[in-house]
Amino acid sequence: MKKTKVRKPSWQELYEEQGGYLRESMEKLRELEGRYALLNAYIDWKGLRDECAYFQANAHEEHDPDLPFSRLVL
Repeated sequence: MKKTKVRKPSWQELYEEQGGYLRESMEKLRELEGRYALLNAYIDWKGLRDECAYFQANAHEEHDPDLPFSRLVL
């Protein structure tokens, strides 16, 4: 039985691959920052800053067996 040699990727290939992951992460971060700014502006526009702060301080995660995910509730 002959052993086949597995080729290890070069440092350049690893660097380029990780750079791709970093670019994707940065794009996603910019998208989420935009959504966050929009939600923040909406909360201010609707005058919900106090309600939002109360929810953040008192909400807890609840699992509903009828749903495939959990959600935050007061």
